[in-house]
Amino acid sequence: MLSVQGSPSLTSCWFSGNTSCRLGAGLFTSGGDPVLIDCTFVDNECTTSASGGGMANTTGNATLLGCVFLGNQATGGGGFHNGDLGRAVLANCLFSGNAASSGGGGLQGIDQSITTVTNCILWANTAPAGSQIQIQSATAAVSYSCIQGGWGGAGNIDDDPLFVDPDGPDNDPGTWADNDYHLSVGSPCIEAGDPDFVPQPDETDMDAEPRIMGCRVDMGADEFTAGELHSGDMDAGGTVDLPDVPLFISALLDQGSEVDECVADTNGDGAADGRDIQPFVNALLGP
Repeated sequence: MLSVQGSPSLTSCWFSGNTSCRLGAGLFTSGGDPVLIDCTFVDNECTTSASGGGMANTTGNATLLGCVFLGNQATGGGGFHNGDLGRAVLANCLFSGNAASSGGGGLQGIDQSITTVTNCILWANTAPAGSQIQIQSATAAVSYSCIQGGWGGAGNIDDDPLFVDPDGPDNDPGTWADNDYHLSVGSPCIEAGDPDFVPQPDETDMDAEPRIMGCRVDMGADEFTAGELHSGDMDAGGTVDLPDVPLFISALLDQGSEVDECVADTNGDGAADGRDIQPFVNALLGP
């Protein structure tokens, strides 16, 4: 798809198996204000010395919310390329298995472009330079994101996101249709996004579930469903059980994180204190 000086609004679209000898095998936007919500780019390829296997943006102001880039290939920016003064804002996006033969396996920003990345996961992308992110003669602000190998910025982590089954039941990461990129129990990306993040009206995750399921937005395109607001499920294991007890006590003693205190506030009055003990015990002993 090509958009020149346009401002398309695309929701829940799939770009798969496309090839291009120029920029953006799946989608190329030049100018305008394109907005993509919950769109997926899978197995697209730039066949010559071009960039943006999944998507390329130049000169325009692109906004991507909850988008997924898997197995795309290009010379630069295997998943996403931002160049030529382009501006791009990416929030709660997932990049995995993308490859670039030059730089920026996950995403690339060059030529005085400005790229803002928040609450995203970039993991298992490959390139000779900048396997996850490459920024050259450009500006990038990356925060509250899971970046393999690390990246400077507030709230960023480089721990394994613990996807449920990233290579699928056939144990082949290259067969994208059966891979499961939901967050599993114990993922460091759960409740780890920007604490000031406010979702757009009716904004959902990749399963059309509410963007914030607990006390704080998760990193990536999936919102984990356990450890919900005021539940007492301190370890996000799906139930209130014995391992939650010491974490609950720590939260009451003001020794836990902001998220811990939110989950421990079992009576929902805005504070984790002694009044939450009985509701927690009820949940612990309940069916």
